Amino acid sequence: EQGYLRALAVVDNTADQQQIRLRLANLQRDQAEQQVWQGAQDDRSQASLQQAIGHYEDLLAAAGQAGATVNGAEILYQLARSYSLAGDSDKAAARLAQLLADYPDAPLVIEAHFRLAEFDYISGDYSSAAAHYAQVVSAAVVPVFATNARYMYGWSLFKLHDYPGALTAFMAVLDSLPGFAQLADLPPTSRRLGEDTLRVMSIAFSYLDGGSSISNVLAIAGVRPYAALLYQQLADFYQEKARFDDSVASLRAFLTAYPDDVRGPGLQASIIALYTKAGFSDLLAAEQSRYVAAYGRQSDFWALHRHDNQVYSAEMLLTLQTSLTALADAAHARTQAQPKDAVLQQLAAQRYTDYVQTFSDAPAAGRYWFLLAEVRLASGDRLAAEQAYATVAYDRHDPQFGADAGYNHWLLATTADAAEQGARATRFNASYANDERLLPI
Repeated sequence: EQGYLRALAVVDNTADQQQIRLRLANLQRDQAEQQVWQGAQDDRSQASLQQAIGHYEDLLAAAGQAGATVNGAEILYQLARSYSLAGDSDKAAARLAQLLADYPDAPLVIEAHFRLAEFDYISGDYSSAAAHYAQVVSAAVVPVFATNARYMYGWSLFKLHDYPGALTAFMAVLDSLPGFAQLADLPPTSRRLGEDTLRVMSIAFSYLDGGSSISNVLAIAGVRPYAALLYQQLADFYQEKARFDDSVASLRAFLTAYPDDVRGPGLQASIIALYTKAGFSDLLAAEQSRYVAAYGRQSDFWALHRHDNQVYSAEMLLTLQTSLTALADAAHARTQAQPKDAVLQQLAAQRYTDYVQTFSDAPAAGRYWFLLAEVRLASGDRLAAEQAYATVAYDRHDPQFGADAGYNHWLLATTADAAEQGARATRFNASYANDERLLPI
């Protein structure tokens, strides 16, 4: 700094003086800025900053004169930075506005718009902030801070209650991030921005029509890899507010709009988890039934994706198995309460069949085969009952239900010919030699 001051005292060439004064002002400004960032600002640094401002003001006055070697746009920008450091936002904004007016084609114009937008947003002038951010976003040469400009442009529109416009801006932010379907796909440097953007989008969607608003936006803008995440985040937002019906409606909107999407089972599972947590047993049963119908063995989805382990993952299969178990047990309880109801018997038989066909190797399959035999017998389908009993007793050799099934299988042959009775008795005795019901042959 002293070297520049000494040079300034001895140089009498105007052009050289301007260059020395500019370097001196930049040095004083940089030193003051460093102290501000370090939290070490004092009277000396403030004095240095005021000296820099004085140099810039002098240079600005000379910029328009013949023979000037300094760039007026650059001086105005540096003045704005200096006034901002000094805490004088009004003067900083005024110099930036002057830059836009006097030098509309200068390279610094886009950054000036960005800085003015920041001042306006902080002061609550969201309309002006949005206008300046829009200039940055639409710039042909995208500056390094374009993503921040898009994000704050969205926030400015949000503050103006222009939620559709805000959502468009926020989608542009998400589109600028590396391709992702889940937040975990994003690098750590981008994840926070992704989280914050999705959060404010959820709020905006909640002010519109919830999940259906997401479907409308995507219908216009096109489906995105992160589409399911929009619905899931909105559902989570509603759940935090204990708005369970709205949370489910958000997830249902995705399932309705994209019935064949491979992310559907995960969102349907979220509905099941929500009702499980909330203790809504009737609604839970309905959602488990939907899950089985949409993704179970009889569904088109199963036919398309069953051999894709990324779709039918261990987690998804567990949800399917848990749902089938709950539905089968509920059906069994109803038939026990109303044993003569043919409709309930048919429903129970279907639930047991769904389970044993889907999870034939599961330990619980033996029980559902046995219950299938029982309900078939109760409904008068003797042949189907015999086949089910034989499966439990001899195909599966089920350790818990096999002996009872084998014995019942023999009982059903008591009206058949003697040879059949003997054959079944022999088979039972050979398979369950330790059972106290050894049969006469």
